[in-house]
Amino acid sequence: MQANRLVNTRGLKCPEPLMQLYTAFNRIAPGEIVCFESDDPASWRDVHQMCDFLHHKILESRREEDGSFVLHIRKRTKQT
Repeated sequence: MQANRLVNTRGLKCPEPLMQLYTAFNRIAPGEIVCFESDDPASWRDVHQMCDFLHHKILESRREEDGSFVLHIRKRTKQT
């Protein structure tokens, strides 16, 4: 999936991954896509909760064999 911005937070621990993702959303236009990569187990839950709260849409989520994960998230549009 093509993303407008990559946020690779592998090696970082809470709350840094969530803060970097939040900053990325502030730097892209509504409807654009962020690819978020992390190996922090707490970030999986935190990112899902943030997206639910802010109405961003998780388009794809997958866990890698090494325990890390990748999420493709569409920034909410102004209509939602």
